Parts: sequence; C-alpha cells; structure tokens
Amino acid sequence: DTIQVARYLRLLADRGARMVFAGPAELKALFGDLDGACQVLVPNQPLPPFDVHAALMSLPRLCGTRLGNISASVPYLPLPPVELFLLPPATPGRLRVGLVWAGGTRHVKDNLRSIPLKEFLPLLQTADCDFFSLQVGTRADDLAALPAGIPVTDIGSRVRDFAETAAVMKQLDLIISVDTATLHLAGALARPAWGLLPYAPDWRWLLEREDTPWYPTLRLFRQVSLGDWAGVINRVQEELSRVGRLHRESGAAPQLKW
Repeated sequence: DTIQVARYLRLLADRGARMVFAGPAELKALFGDLDGACQVLVPNQPLPPFDVHAALMSLPRLCGTRLGNISASVPYLPLPPVELFLLPPATPGRLRVGLVWAGGTRHVKDNLRSIPLKEFLPLLQTADCDFFSLQVGTRADDLAALPAGIPVTDIGSRVRDFAETAAVMKQLDLIISVDTATLHLAGALARPAWGLLPYAPDWRWLLEREDTPWYPTLRLFRQVSLGDWAGVINRVQEELSRVGRLHRESGAAPQLKW
C-alpha cells in the first residue's frame, strides 16, 4: 500500500503541501530521497506540529483519482546506486531474472496469492536465464528443498531493506513476483516485471487485463480458474523462453515492453 500510494506525495508537494510522512522503518532508506517532497519519519519518532492528517490510502480519493486519470508517471521512487548491493557480472546472452513466490504470512489471503516454490520448477529450467531469489522471510528457506542442478542465487536473505532490493532490481532484466511488496516496488521503479495473480485478485489489479494503469512496466499473468498456478507458470515459462531466445540471438538488451 505504501509503495503504491507514495506517488501522491510528490503530487501533493507540487500543489504546495508541506508534508510529514510516517511509514514503515523498512522503507526509510528508500524514501530518504523524498525529503524534497516531505519529511520522512518512522514509527516511534515524535511528530512535529501539523494542521491536518490523512490516511495514506485515502490520498487517491482526496486527489480525485479515477481509472482514467491515475498518476502513472514512473519511476516515482529513486533508484539507489547499484553499489549499494552489487551482483556478480552478468553472463553475456543470458537474462537475469528475479523471483518472489510468497508474500507475508500476516496477509489474510496469503494462501491465495503465494505459490509453493515447487510450482516454479518448470520455470527454473528455462534456457538462457539466470535466476536470483528476492524472496525474504521464512519462505526464503524453500530454496533448500530445490532439486540439485536447479541453481538460484539467494539474494533475499542478504538484503537489509527495500533500498538494497531496489539496487538489485536495477541490475536485473526482469522481476517475476506474486502480489506482494516486491511487485509494487518494481512498478514504482519502472523496472520490467511480471505479476502472478490469483483468480480473484486484490482490487487494485482490476479484472481481465494483462496491464495495469498503476504501473506501465508491469505485465499480469492471471489464474484462469481457482487455484490453477500450473497454468500461470506454463504461460510465463513459454513467454520467458521466447524472450530469452530472442535476447541470445540478437545479443541486444531484452525488449520487455507491451
């Protein structure tokens, strides 16, 4: 929610508002460069005097947002320097793909949006791709259960905050993620990303479309029937194979616009 609606902070600043934004500590480093738009605080920091308060998720309504006028100018969050978390040099002719297969367990419908890592096995065998796990939390341990010969570089267990994750994203060709904060971060940073959505997704993803008005660089792959992740993974694997093959044959940067 915070990453998605952060776009309104600069919009309000452009309208002359002086803002104090109180948000999760994990976003402090990433949002630090918003100081020109607002003062960024974390929980338990004392608030300075203020005139009015608005809940973050009320900002779209207060700004008169409709489907046709969503502010989708990206990136609206700054991309940190890659030196914040450097990846090994890229292998020529191979796509670097980041993966997230599970969200936070506190989400009341996490069982519908998260995917068992074993479902990703067909995808992880796609030619011309190097995979990097951006998965954080206890589900990062799922990597240990992968069969031998399925190499995935674990990044998620080593990053300390969203700023470091953003630095990693800058070095990837594509992020593939379920509906969790990583997907929103990729969209806010204007990074190419594919979102894997359940049959009845969260309201913000709308219905029956592969794009999203919130994030121009995202492409959505939806379940066509309840619980059918295998069908989603198969479609993603086919498309990833196509993109990887074209990248290898052309030797140019992958084209992931749609």
